[in-house]
Order: sequence, then structure tokens, then C-alpha cells
Amino acid sequence: MQVHEATIHRVDAELTAGRPLSPISPVVSAAGLEHVLQVMWPAGFEWIPEWASTRPMAGIEIRPDGGETRLLGISRWVGTRPRDGETFDVPVARVLDDPAEAGGLPRATASGTPLALNLWAWGRAAGLEHLPDGPDTVGIHGDDEAITQLRALIAEGHD
Repeated sequence: MQVHEATIHRVDAELTAGRPLSPISPVVSAAGLEHVLQVMWPAGFEWIPEWASTRPMAGIEIRPDGGETRLLGISRWVGTRPRDGETFDVPVARVLDDPAEAGGLPRATASGTPLALNLWAWGRAAGLEHLPDGPDTVGIHGDDEAITQLRALIAEGHD
């Protein structure tokens, strides 16, 4: 975990300074993506309050070049907090072990190098234009509603 946080903070510092990003090893990139998929996004489910309800919204195939494709289920938790009436509508995600869990949901794919997917998943897609070996991209294709849910998840960031 520490190596991923340090890497992302370094990326933030380099982008803020207007410098190209220092190289990130393929091993760190792949592990960083795995950390987001297995730890950071699923942690959001632990914070859903008892007064909220959750509904599945989309299935996203995460396809790193040369790596294992994972099916990410995006849900939203919604509700009104009883103490002050504030309403919430928040995306959360986790890797689905059973593809049937995404049956009938809008679908999309996000594909690219482990480096590109890692930076993108951590909300640092701006860094893809400043890589030492030139720009990189994440390809996102599929149902418009699934893409909207994926973009909302990325925009929500990580706590």
C-alpha cells in the first residue's frame, strides 16, 4: 500500500511542478491497479450507512495489456441522512467473482497498459500525457450508461 501511495503522491508533485513523470515500473503499475481493484474501490462498501440502499448500475471489464481481465461491478448507494436530511448518491465498486452478478446491466470495457490503467484508476489520467516514453491512453468503450457510471466512479476518487 505504501509504495502505491508514495507513487501517486510523486505523480501529483511532478504534475504540479509541470515536469514529466518519472518512470513507474511495470510491476508497481500492475500492483497499483490490483490495489485499486481489490482494496480501494471495495472499501467504499464498508462505509455505506444502514439507512442507505444500494443498487447495481454497470459491469465494466478492466483489461490490462498482458494481464488478467477483471469484471468490475459498479453500484450506487443512495439515501437521506436522518439527522440532517442531506441526500446522497455515491458510486462504489468491487470486482465481481461471478459474471452473472452483472447480468442485464449496461456493460463497457476499460483497456490499456497497466501503467495507463493504474494512473487512470487512481484519478491521475492527466499524467498519461506526461510519461517519459510518450503519451498513453485508456480505451473506454461500450454502453453510454456504463461509461457514465465509470466516469462517476473515477471522479469520486479514493478516501
